[in-house]
Amino acid sequence: MASDRRHLTLSYDCILSSKTSPGIIVVYKLPQASREEIARMLGLTDLKQTRFYQEAFTEGLQEGRLEGRQEGRQEGRLEGLQEGLQEGLQEGRQEGREEITRNIVLRLNNLGYASEAIAEILGLPVDEILPILEDSNEG
Repeated sequence: MASDRRHLTLSYDCILSSKTSPGIIVVYKLPQASREEIARMLGLTDLKQTRFYQEAFTEGLQEGRLEGRQEGRQEGRLEGLQEGLQEGLQEGRQEGREEITRNIVLRLNNLGYASEAIAEILGLPVDEILPILEDSNEG
């Protein structure tokens, strides 16, 4: 621990004698040092008030927003695909049911059953049976 402090003090002395911005050198030379350690070495009470910190913070916010947008788009695409698949399956099932009902109605009609009897057999209202029979008579 004492050698670490000595190293930090030596590094700080070297920084003070340098003509380069001390904050940048401290961060560059001491990437493992915490914010608090760097602030103490530079005699700062609030590292958050430095331009370096504010620039790094702004960059972090921008990167975070960008990453968030990208993740949001990806999740939106996945949700859209899932919803589309669900809707497609539901529509396909409904169309399949309608096609089966249509085929049964037409077969029963060909066997001589009246629209009322077909509706009763299938448990459907007559007004659902009549359009099917009318379409088959027109085609």
